[in-house]
Amino acid sequence: MKKNIFIISVVLLLAAAVTIFADDLKGRDLVTKGTLKEMEGNFVMEDNEWYLLTGSERFLIHQGPDFYTDEIGINLKDNDQIKVYGYLYSDEITPVKITANNKDYLFRDNTGRPLWAGRGQGRNRR
Repeated sequence: MKKNIFIISVVLLLAAAVTIFADDLKGRDLVTKGTLKEMEGNFVMEDNEWYLLTGSERFLIHQGPDFYTDEIGINLKDNDQIKVYGYLYSDEITPVKITANNKDYLFRDNTGRPLWAGRGQGRNRR
């Protein structure tokens, strides 16, 4: 009896772990699963993550690597009005373009390929 309870407990813990880590989407996942959409709202940064607030909804923005955002010179502050055109899936978006302070910042090409692809330290190679 104790052995059965132990086995059931282990199976439930493994199932919970798989569920938690399955939701860790990357920008490329959003390109594949999402649909192109343009959204407007306020920018907010929390715990080094970017968010778009549209009324009562909050969307995580997959902005790409820090070296790229530094390179393009995007400098957003909390409550800046922004427009994000990108691939939306659930409550996450990976931008093709962000418009802020009357300037466009490009992140991906028309096919969804990141503009920083082929650079960096090669951590995303398959």
